[in-house]
This record gives sequence, C-alpha cells and structure tokens, in this order.
Amino acid sequence: MPVIKVGNKYKIGKKGKPIYKSKASAERAYKGYLWSKYGKGKK
Repeated sequence: MPVIKVGNKYKIGKKGKPIYKSKASAERAYKGYLWSKYGKGKK
C-alpha cells in the first residue's frame, strides 16, 4: 500500500487520513500493521 503526501502530512492508502508527519513514520506504521496481521505465528 502506498504512502501518499497530502499537504504537509502523509497518509497510508487512498482512504486513510493524513496523520503522519513524515513519510518514514507512515511507512513504519504500515509495517507494524502488516506484522500484527500477518506476522510470525499468524495464519
């Protein structure tokens, strides 16, 4: 899912709200989401 710049903030995907101050923080949040959903031990 792409990280998109909206004004001076970033959002994850087309429907997300622009709440992240940096692209790096948005990417970390998305990686955390993926880990919680599909991480080790998940099926």
